[in-house]
Amino acid sequence: MDGKFFFKLYISILFVSTVWNVHAQTSDFEKFVAQAMLDRTVAGVSIARIESGEIVEKFALSHPNVDKLALSENSVFQVGSISKPVAAWAVMTLVRDGKVELDAPISRYLSRWNLPSSNFDPKQVTVERLLSHTAGLSLHGYPGFAENMALPNIEASLSGDTNGAGSVEQILSPGVQFKYSGGGYTLLQLMVEEVSGMPFPQYAQQAIFEPLAMGSSSYEPSQALKALRATPYVRTTPIDYYQFRAQAAASLHSTASDLAQFALANMQQEMVLDAPLIEKMHSPVMDIGSQKVGLGFFIDPKASLIGHSGANQGWRADLVFNPRLNNGLVVLTNSDNAGFFIQQVRCYWEEQFAEAALLEMCQKQIQSHKSQLQMLHWVIWGLIAVSIALVTFRVISLTKGKTQIGLPNSKVRWTLIVLLALIIIAATLLLNTSFGVYIIAGITTSLSAMDYVPEGVPNVWFAIQVLLIFLLLFIFARKVQ
Repeated sequence: MDGKFFFKLYISILFVSTVWNVHAQTSDFEKFVAQAMLDRTVAGVSIARIESGEIVEKFALSHPNVDKLALSENSVFQVGSISKPVAAWAVMTLVRDGKVELDAPISRYLSRWNLPSSNFDPKQVTVERLLSHTAGLSLHGYPGFAENMALPNIEASLSGDTNGAGSVEQILSPGVQFKYSGGGYTLLQLMVEEVSGMPFPQYAQQAIFEPLAMGSSSYEPSQALKALRATPYVRTTPIDYYQFRAQAAASLHSTASDLAQFALANMQQEMVLDAPLIEKMHSPVMDIGSQKVGLGFFIDPKASLIGHSGANQGWRADLVFNPRLNNGLVVLTNSDNAGFFIQQVRCYWEEQFAEAALLEMCQKQIQSHKSQLQMLHWVIWGLIAVSIALVTFRVISLTKGKTQIGLPNSKVRWTLIVLLALIIIAATLLLNTSFGVYIIAGITTSLSAMDYVPEGVPNVWFAIQVLLIFLLLFIFARKVQ
C-alpha cells in the first residue's frame, strides 16, 4: 500500500466525520424552534431554510405530548393558501406559451361557467387582476369538505356549492381596491383546465412539480402521498382531513423541501419561467397597508421579502424569500394554533439570516401579542374563578341543614338561573369562538381564546361548564316543582 492509499483513506474518514458532526449537531435555530413549539403547544413543524441560494437546513419536530407520530422531513402537509402562488405559476406558464394574456378578460377563456351578472363590468375582470386579488370578486376562503363527502364539480363550486363559503360574484369595481378572493383563484383554476385541456392537478404536475423536482407535491394527492401526511390538530385534539374542489386556492399538499425548491425557482429564475415573467409576478400591483400585492405573492419592499402564508383547518404554513440575498424560509405546521409560533420563527429568521429590516416591528408585534395573550389568560381565569365561587355558594347553601333543598325564595332562584345561563352563554362565545378573541383582545383570528391559553385550562373550564349546566338544570327543575 502506497502513500496515495493512506491519503485517500484520510480524506474519506475526514469527510465522513464532518458529515456526521453536521448531522449530530443541533443548530441554534432548531433549538429556538423546538422551544417555541413547546411554549405554544404546536403539534409539529417541518422547516427548510435557504441561504445564499442553497437549502442549508432541514428538520422536522413533533411535540412529545401532542403528536405521538414523529414527523420527518418527508412528512406531507396541507399548505392552505400557499396553493395560490404555485397556481399563479401554472397560470404564468400559459402566459409564457402565448395561450393566455394577463390583461385579457377571464371570460375570453371560459365556456363552462361565467360570472353572474352584476352592476360591474365583467370584461374588467382580467387574469392579472384575479392573480392580484384586485378583480373585485367575493368569497375570501373555503372551509373544505370532509374526506368521506363527495366533492362538487368546479362549476357547482363557483356557483355556491362550497360547504357554506358562498358563491363567486363580482361585488366591487375591478382594479380599484384589494379584495382577497380565493374564489378568484378557483376561476383561474377553471381557466387553466379549459386552456390546457387537462384537469388542474394534472397540469400543475406536468408544468410545475416535475420540472422543479417537487416529487412530494400535489393538488390531488395520491394514496402514497396521503400515507405520508401529518395529522392535523386543533391545539391538542386531532381532527379529520378536509378536501377541496377549489384546488388552486387551498388544496396543495407539499413538504418543506419541495416548497424550498419552489422558493429557489423564484429566486434563481430561468427554471420553468424566465426572468421577466417572475419579475412581473414579484412586482407590486397595489399597496395594502405596509405590504404590496403582486401576482400570487405578497411583497414587503422594506425588507425585500416576498411570500405567502397558508391556513386550513388543522394547518398553518408560511413561505418567504429574499431574492436579493437568495435566502428563504419554509415553515409548515399541523396545528391550527400555530400563527403566533410562525410569527416568532419568522422574526428569529429575520434577525439571524435576513437583513433585520423588520426586526423592530417584529419585536413590537410579539410584545403586543404577548400582552394580549396575558390579558386573555386573566380574563379566562377570572371567569373560572367567578364560576367556582357560584358553585361554592350553591354547595354551601345546600349544607345548612335545610330539609327543603333550594334557595330562600323564588326571586333569588330565578336570578341565579339567569346568571348561570348568561355565564355559560358568554363563556362559550368569549372563550370558544374567534369572536371572543376579537372582543377581548382585538385580535382578528380564526382561533378561539382557548387556543391561546396554557395547556390544561380548556379541560378545567369544560369540567366547570358541565357543573354549571347541571346546577342550572337542577335549580330550574326545583323551580318548576
